[in-house]
Amino acid sequence: MIEPLQFFPTNWIDGMKIMKQHFVDSENAFRDELRDCQSIPLTSYNYGLIAPLREEESLKCWFSTDNQCEWNLKVTNCRAVTAAGARIEITQHTANKITNASAFVEAKINVETFKDDVLYLVLISTNPFDRQVAGIPLLEEIPPRYPFTQSTNTLSVLPSEQLPKLRTSGYDLIIGQIYLVDGFPRWNDNYIPPCATVNAHPKLLSLYERVNVFLSQTELYLIAIMQKIHLKQGNELAEGIWEIANQLIQYLNTKMGLFKFLISESPPVFMLDIVAGLARTFKNAMDQRANDGKTEILQHFWEWCGHTPAEIESITIQCANLNYQHNNMNSSIVSTVSFLELFSKLLERLWKLDVIGKKYDGNIFVKEESQADEEYLNKHKVKNRFFTD
Repeated sequence: MIEPLQFFPTNWIDGMKIMKQHFVDSENAFRDELRDCQSIPLTSYNYGLIAPLREEESLKCWFSTDNQCEWNLKVTNCRAVTAAGARIEITQHTANKITNASAFVEAKINVETFKDDVLYLVLISTNPFDRQVAGIPLLEEIPPRYPFTQSTNTLSVLPSEQLPKLRTSGYDLIIGQIYLVDGFPRWNDNYIPPCATVNAHPKLLSLYERVNVFLSQTELYLIAIMQKIHLKQGNELAEGIWEIANQLIQYLNTKMGLFKFLISESPPVFMLDIVAGLARTFKNAMDQRANDGKTEILQHFWEWCGHTPAEIESITIQCANLNYQHNNMNSSIVSTVSFLELFSKLLERLWKLDVIGKKYDGNIFVKEESQADEEYLNKHKVKNRFFTD
């Protein structure tokens, strides 16, 4: 969000009476132009939390409540850039530098008027033009003064239905969600705030590792399935599966390097888009078959993976039609993970079949793992300790 410039350089002329406000105005103009330059490359999907400092987190906040209708909020870590290009830098490193506990942000929120069954958003706001003094006073100077200033950061809570109004302010950032159920607040631990890059949040990094393993394993399964069909001269159904696998391999050929080298430092939407593209390729490859051919393939998948044709299409379409919202990416992640689980199960079952494309009759032997299969997977085995269900 490119906010309009609010401050402009001071007009200095010879002989003018210099006042403190002239320097304040000049600094505000400089800050505003710097913020404006930072906001130019920002879009609706690449602002938010940034990569953390070493051995720290990009966001660390504390939440508690008492019997006096008050919520106590405190942020001890927040590294972010807002949609307007304003930087938020709340870290232990900053606190140590300015030796001032006010580097952290606290708030007490009165919730007497809050209602049950409503989702409330926790926001951190920054104002780079309203600065607070910080540091240890320099008593040896005349007059004594604080050595530093820092942007004013505040915390607030508001109902989620007011979210559209936030689009008018580029200095706010959603950092949490709280549900109020029967008068008791529940912090949403699954919520992922807007992130400028995947490596800005541990949950996104965990998903990145999972998708990385999924794509690598998918590539291995697809090649193994195509080899089985090629060697055993399958029927028309097997040829249809081979064609689908071939299109998926062609898609992965263009994405694997991109994912491994760039995605961890790219906005989260690019990671989800790669999986959505795989789902779209899978759906389009099936749709290219004539009606009977598509039905036969879906029926074959149903027999071996346990998901009905309607379930397979529904999960695939939801993932392919990615409706990404930077302030609430959890819904997109749920659709992505559902497709990962479905597709992984489907490919694993097909890979274990002795004859791919043969109709299920109750007497078909499904191999747990042949020696050739075991050697193939061991040779190309993907190891990743972060891959969890």
